[in-house]
Amino acid sequence: MLTFFIFNKKVITFDLMMKRKQLNNKKAPKIFILFLVMSVFFWLLIKLSKEYIAVVPYTVSYYNLPEDKLLEKEPINEIDLEVKGTGFKLFSAKFTQKKLKLNAGTLGKKSNSRFYILAKNQKIDLQKQFKSNLVIEEVIQDTIFLDLGVLTIKKVP
Repeated sequence: MLTFFIFNKKVITFDLMMKRKQLNNKKAPKIFILFLVMSVFFWLLIKLSKEYIAVVPYTVSYYNLPEDKLLEKEPINEIDLEVKGTGFKLFSAKFTQKKLKLNAGTLGKKSNSRFYILAKNQKIDLQKQFKSNLVIEEVIQDTIFLDLGVLTIKKVP
């Protein structure tokens, strides 16, 4: 049985309506996925534009060691910094690791061969090494211990 519908002064058969509906059903998942991707994209833009505080690990190197001292043991090569910035800056900081330099010229002495650096005292120097708009809130590991021996020179006759 063939049913006719009058739509905008046109006679449309039931078969023609079913074909149009099938075409629309094939397009529906593509359109849904498109709007889902767009909504996730805009959600990410909104979330990453806000300011956050996160702990980011950074590799460190030491400079300005005293000339009469020699490292006996390898010191730690990574410190954690609590930084504040927008989500975009924090996201890029996690993936683009920069090597920070700590000044070992201001050593404190714990024992004969055990020295320490107070990283919290070098917070301003560390902040100057950042080019992005990240602000160091806190240095998580504030004391870094170094095992240094005395460098002696002997002349052989």
